[in-house]
Amino acid sequence: MSRSSVLAALVLAVAQQAGACNPEPPVAPIMAGHDYDAVAMEYLIRDADSIVVGRYTGRLDIMVRDADSEDASRVSYLFELTDGWKGIRPRSQAIGGYWVSCELQPQVGTHYLMFMAGAQPLHIVAVRDASAEFEELGDFDWFYDTKGELIRNELVKEIPDADEESAELPAS
Repeated sequence: MSRSSVLAALVLAVAQQAGACNPEPPVAPIMAGHDYDAVAMEYLIRDADSIVVGRYTGRLDIMVRDADSEDASRVSYLFELTDGWKGIRPRSQAIGGYWVSCELQPQVGTHYLMFMAGAQPLHIVAVRDASAEFEELGDFDWFYDTKGELIRNELVKEIPDADEESAELPAS
């Protein structure tokens, strides 16, 4: 392989990676012109129809050929959802690269908190940076167990604490 073909392959690989994310992704109307802060977080929690935690599993790159244009690459970021609040989302979520900020730089295996409007994210935050969000949200409304089955909190019976159980046992 010649040096020029190696260089061309390297430039193509870098161009594909750069094109995967959007330096100026769409923003939620409440975020337009504002930084993400505690007030924005409260509005997003109120306005999102679903809030989910998802583990980034990889990218899906699709080459599309339209009759009217040249080849176009479409990238989707794939997430495996684990937990959530409000509306229930499917276990797997694909988010188009158009919606993902280049500042986010998803890493495989990393978990993200996503405020969703349907299948479109309003805002995405790495879980490691989302302690205030988790404090505000409280317990999950739903989650997927290790078998991939949906569990809704309102259907789970309360499990008594060990201290409560021993207090109810008759003395011998």
